[in-house]
Amino acid sequence: MEYVILFAINLMQIHSERIVMNIVEMANYITNVFPENKQYYKDHIRDYGTVLAHVFAIETINIPMEKDFNVGSESETFRKYCTLIQSLWENGDDEVKNVIDVTILESISNHKRMWEAFGRHISQKFIDYINDEVLTENIVMSGTPLLIKNRLNEKIDDIFHRCWDEDLSEGDQYQLESDAENLLKEYGWGTVYCAVYEFLNTNCKTPEAVINFAHLYWVYEWHKHPIPNPYEFLGYFYARIDMNTEKYDEMDILDSLTLEILPRSGHQEVNLYDCPQYLPETDPLLLKAVEALRKQMIK
Repeated sequence: MEYVILFAINLMQIHSERIVMNIVEMANYITNVFPENKQYYKDHIRDYGTVLAHVFAIETINIPMEKDFNVGSESETFRKYCTLIQSLWENGDDEVKNVIDVTILESISNHKRMWEAFGRHISQKFIDYINDEVLTENIVMSGTPLLIKNRLNEKIDDIFHRCWDEDLSEGDQYQLESDAENLLKEYGWGTVYCAVYEFLNTNCKTPEAVINFAHLYWVYEWHKHPIPNPYEFLGYFYARIDMNTEKYDEMDILDSLTLEILPRSGHQEVNLYDCPQYLPETDPLLLKAVEALRKQMIK
C-alpha cells in the first residue's frame, strides 16, 4: 500500500481546480512518503526556523537516494524516490520546480548510471520536460546526456494496442500475459501503474477504447494490485462512457474492476458480502469523481 501514500497528492485532483504544492507542503509530503525523515524535519525547523527547500531536498532525497542506489541499484526504494520526484514535479509550484531543476536533477545527473536508471522509472512526459527544457536551459547540466525514451511506455503501448477479444493462438496469448507480468518484475508495480494511467488518459478517449482497455487490464491481472487513486481511475471509464453501462459494457467489466480494485486500494467497505446491493453507478464517491472528470474533459 506504499504507493497509496506516494501518489496521494498528485492524484487527489478530482476537483476542477488543480492542487499546487508549495515548499512547506513539499517537505510534509517527503516526510510522509519517507517517515524516517521526521526527526530531521524537526531539527531542520529548529535550526533554520523555516524550510530551506534546497537544503531539505539534498538531505531527504539526493543523499539517501544515491546511497540506496550505490547499495541496491534499482531497488524498490530507488524507484520510490523516482516516483516521488515526479510527483513533486507534477504538483509543485514554481519554487518546488526550481528545487527539482536546480538541486535534485543536477545531483542525480552527476552519477551517470543513476541518471540512466532514473530515466527508466519516470514518465515520458517528465523525460520530455527534462530533455527539452531543463537540459537546454540549465547551464550546469549542459553536458548531461539526454534521457532515453522510456522503454516502459513502448512496452505498455505494445500490450494495450490490441483488441482484447481478438483471436490469438495459445502461444501468442501466453506471450502477452508473460510480457505484462515481466513488466512488474522489471519496473515494479508503482512505476508500471504510472505509465498505464498515463496511457489510459492519453490514448483512450472513446467509450470503445476505455472498455477495451478495461478488459486488457483484467486479462493481465493488474486489478489485483492496489492503486493510489481508485475512484479517479475507475471514474475515468464511467465518464468516457457517460455512465451508460447498458450500451457500452454488456459484459460488466467495469463492475468487476470496481469490486476488485476498491477493496484492494483502501476501501474494504466496498464488497458484496457486506453490501450486497452495492452498485458502482450509485457510489457517491465514484459519481463525484465522474463529475469532476467530466468538467476537466470539457475544458
